[in-house]
Amino acid sequence: MKRVALPRLVALFALLLLLGAPQSTLAAGQETLREWMKKSADRQAYGLYINGRKAGWMTTETKLSMWAPDPKARKRREVALESMEGFFRVRVAGVPAEQTTFSFRNLSVFALEGNGPVLWSQERMKETGRERVHTLRREGIHYILQTDGTRKRVAMPRTTLEHTRQMARWLASNPKAGQVFYSYSLSLDDSPIDSHVATQYVSRRRLVWGGVPITSHRVRMTMDGATIETDVKSDGTPLTGRMGGLIELRAEEEKLAKNLDAQGVDLLAASSIRIERHLGDARRLQSLKLEVSGLDDFRLPTSPRQQVQRTAKGTQLLLKADAAELSLPRALSPAERSKYVSATTGVQSDNATIRRLSKQIVGARKSTLDRVQSLQNWVYRNLRKSMSSNASSALDVLQNRAGDCTEHTLLFVALCRASKIPAREVGGLMYVDGTVPLFGWHAWAEIYDGTRWVSVDPTWDEVWVDAAHIKFSEGANDMAWINVMGRLKLAVLDFAVKP
Repeated sequence: MKRVALPRLVALFALLLLLGAPQSTLAAGQETLREWMKKSADRQAYGLYINGRKAGWMTTETKLSMWAPDPKARKRREVALESMEGFFRVRVAGVPAEQTTFSFRNLSVFALEGNGPVLWSQERMKETGRERVHTLRREGIHYILQTDGTRKRVAMPRTTLEHTRQMARWLASNPKAGQVFYSYSLSLDDSPIDSHVATQYVSRRRLVWGGVPITSHRVRMTMDGATIETDVKSDGTPLTGRMGGLIELRAEEEKLAKNLDAQGVDLLAASSIRIERHLGDARRLQSLKLEVSGLDDFRLPTSPRQQVQRTAKGTQLLLKADAAELSLPRALSPAERSKYVSATTGVQSDNATIRRLSKQIVGARKSTLDRVQSLQNWVYRNLRKSMSSNASSALDVLQNRAGDCTEHTLLFVALCRASKIPAREVGGLMYVDGTVPLFGWHAWAEIYDGTRWVSVDPTWDEVWVDAAHIKFSEGANDMAWINVMGRLKLAVLDFAVKP
């Protein structure tokens, strides 16, 4: 079952948190970036809650500092620093809390000249004891991203200090309800490294915070489809943030923020959706009819195998076991094909070890489906099923030879792309027939066979998935499904199994 993508959620929260500093009263033409940053210097801590129980903390800080690209250099320049640090501790399907931890430390350096471009940035992420470091450097007119010893040239980041200041001024200008500010968030783990963000002003209200009456502004931020609603003080400091019906962020004193729940929060138990009927072995499900509530404005992907019907009573979902006759033929554009065969920082399909392994597994097989079958079968048989062997790259998965659906899908997609087979991660819900019947968040894949997209689940050893798979997203960067977490409810209306 898929782990909730906490590292991705952090990027959304961080964008607004780093804007949380008192706003300058100087007019735009009179204020330099240095003057603005000096007045905006701030440090704030936050507690992260899952279903009301504290599972982690974050701190953010903005300040002026002296800096040089080489720590040993004598000559330094004054710059703006934005830093963020956090720690999360959760249980996953009963795994002890100390085995499932995630920590991060991000630092970005901005020039104080011009529009305040990024000079250097680093993201350090450690998940269950394994650390990954992404470093972005400006070398002359080029930007170089280094990860796991590899270097590649990337486009100049669109995130600048000036853009951050413009958004801060927009928040302080009391915009009208419905007005939107467009910006970018820098994430070195993504490709491209800039994500587009839309911030919509919702409303303002009076409330009591820390015993003091204040004016609060509510904004709605959307990135990669995921939305966070945040309450912000008039000086720009975020107070609370909520994502879906499950995850909440609260501004707190640092000592309090770092005081976590001693027992740990079971992430999968908190995010899974219980149902009233047992359906048996998921792989035998031929068809399934569900009543769905809590979707709000989320639109489920539709296809001949996954159909949505609106009725007077609500939304009904009709699912079938996938098959070639249910998959609509379509052509890939050159841009789509390039996207789905390209390597990323996590899907290292251009790595010599992964390319060599993919070639070895595929052997002399000619048919795309035959090659895909061999790759998914290898992943299924050679990865130990584990909820605590977390990894954020295909090479890490290959080294661990273990993981849950996230790791199985990550390695499978990389092996397919290494053989020039277009592949992408998809995600959604999957039925699990345990003591308590439920649907849990799950990841699987789709490959393009030259004519159509074919569903493949390397965790469950399936080419053409069963009717227990409910698709919510396409691609690792499609995060809109997070908006319904904690709100979604399912009721079984009917089902049929294979004879």
